[in-house]
Amino acid sequence: MGYALTDPFVFQNLTAIGLVIFTISLPIWLRWHQVLMLIFWNSTLVAFFLPGMAPIWVPAACVSLMFSIIKRTLLKEQVFISVPELSLPLIILFGVVFITGMINGGLMGGRALGSETWGAKRYYTTFGAIIGFFAFTAFKIPREKAMLYSGLFILSGVVSVGSDIVYQLGPKFYYLYMLFNPELAGQQATTQDLLNRLTGVSWAASAVIYFMIMKYGIRGIFDITKFWRILIMLGLLVLSMVGGYRSVIILTIIIFIVQFYYEGLFRTVFFVVFSVMIGFSFFLLCAFADRLPLSIQRSISFLPVNIDQVARADANSTVEWRLHMWKVVLPEVPKYLILGKGYKFSGVDYELTLQAVQRNVYDSFEHILISGNYHNGWLTILIPFGIFGLLAFLWFVWKGYRALYHNYIYSPPDLKRINSFILSLFVSRVIFYLTFYGQFDLDLQVFTGLVGFSIALNHGIRVAKPVPEIEEKALPVTEGKTKAAQVLVPPAVRSFRT
Repeated sequence: MGYALTDPFVFQNLTAIGLVIFTISLPIWLRWHQVLMLIFWNSTLVAFFLPGMAPIWVPAACVSLMFSIIKRTLLKEQVFISVPELSLPLIILFGVVFITGMINGGLMGGRALGSETWGAKRYYTTFGAIIGFFAFTAFKIPREKAMLYSGLFILSGVVSVGSDIVYQLGPKFYYLYMLFNPELAGQQATTQDLLNRLTGVSWAASAVIYFMIMKYGIRGIFDITKFWRILIMLGLLVLSMVGGYRSVIILTIIIFIVQFYYEGLFRTVFFVVFSVMIGFSFFLLCAFADRLPLSIQRSISFLPVNIDQVARADANSTVEWRLHMWKVVLPEVPKYLILGKGYKFSGVDYELTLQAVQRNVYDSFEHILISGNYHNGWLTILIPFGIFGLLAFLWFVWKGYRALYHNYIYSPPDLKRINSFILSLFVSRVIFYLTFYGQFDLDLQVFTGLVGFSIALNHGIRVAKPVPEIEEKALPVTEGKTKAAQVLVPPAVRSFRT
């Protein structure tokens, strides 16, 4: 162990360190592997002991499912939650991805292992998202710990701010990027002289926004007797815009609208208050938008407000090359309808094309065509896995929505807010994925995680309660006539009948 620590940046040494740490912490994993999976699921931490900067939620889900299976074989009381209507489409999707990877290659090797063939990491994150769903269905969250577990599940996204903090601390602390995802600090490093986009801060603020909606609901946030909640929410909304991502603001708006609907507030005074606040905020944006930091101006560039031309040009350039790229990609779709392209691509071709793009020899999206990140939810699943992968995914999304809707409709009062928010977040992410932006290998984890967490929280899919029994009772004879009627007799009062 001491020898490995002398040069921890060698992969073999990192693996040895990871195995030692895992062995020492084995009793903790045996006792709390499900809780640890909840904590890691939405975090951006990196499993430094695995190749390719793999996200830590992938091994956490695999380890949790493995321990749950072992406990199931040893203890009869350890029972998995049976949800075949959700398991079947995921099993089919797993099969489609696996068969495509075996036929087209790319499952083995990868950039981190020195192979010229890249793309293996996307296969493993896709498999990890499916495995994670079954790991969620292997346990039942105690009713009294529902809010605690929900908070751990949502607030784990706050750790993304660590990437920006490490960058600000300087090169002496860059070794911490073995734990924090360095890709989040990439925007900050490349735009610090102009826009200074803080991705980690933006994602962390969004996680806290989600938690507040889940804990208090829209009604509780806009409670004038607790005005500090509104102030905190406004401050978080501003922080979520420092990343310069229009998608963050658009997704937050969609979540608010959907949550408003499921809380039934459109016909209440809250809708009027909310509308007034939105109108006042928009008026302030129109007046002071060009004085805000450039990263925030880029986030609101989709609104009809006056902003700096630098921020608008930077935002518009991404829209233009995406539209151009989609026009080039669409004619390729019929070629991959039956057998998808998969995630395999040549690393040499990618690097050479990237250099040509940087020298303005090729269009700005040519290297993205090779990597397969088309910035479109439909294309990122249809081209890699064909029509069968798309149908299996849509099947799971539909069944997942029905499961979340049943858990929301038939939810007990103490779980109503949590279930309504999970449903709102799921619906919002699906709308955003299919309309604005999506990447299948990353977003599948969001969908399987939300549905799996709801199953664990509600101990399955809730159904309507049975109606009270109806008994037929003969009325006494009155004036020589007999009448019969159906009388509703609750079970609690049957012993008091005369």
